[in-house]
Amino acid sequence: DGQIAMFVETIASASYVDSGSRGKHGWAWAPVPMWEVQAPPFAGTDVVMFKGITAEQKEAAWKFMKYLISPEIQAYWSVKTGYMPVTEIALTTPQWKAYEEQNPTVLVPISQIPFGSVDPNVALWDDVRTILGTMVGDVINQKRTVEEGLAWAEQEILLKVANQ
Repeated sequence: DGQIAMFVETIASASYVDSGSRGKHGWAWAPVPMWEVQAPPFAGTDVVMFKGITAEQKEAAWKFMKYLISPEIQAYWSVKTGYMPVTEIALTTPQWKAYEEQNPTVLVPISQIPFGSVDPNVALWDDVRTILGTMVGDVINQKRTVEEGLAWAEQEILLKVANQ
């Protein structure tokens, strides 16, 4: 509705932002804000091969994984989904170069690859992240003061830790 000045979101949301903005207002990428260190969050879904499968299934899985990370398929997948390619060489393919030429702002998130960070690999991280996200949303939407939000988040996190 044109009332958001800025938000931090994943590259995968670009198609949703674009379709929601079309005909109403423009939008553009900007580097993730930084304070002392530039460390934009990177995430993704894993592709795994299970241990307890037959040799034939392992061969098929390996062939699929090699196909999936091939430069041309990564470029195609990235262009069609909005996700960043998982291989740097995909950025050199003709399809990616054409996409980049039509959408030069995609270079902003791509330029942050060298600085990327991943979520902590610690127990309860997903729960903590959800609690913090709820707290920030509640404060922004004036459902809680900053002090109330911090106190609530601390209580919720301590409960999660105690029940682990």
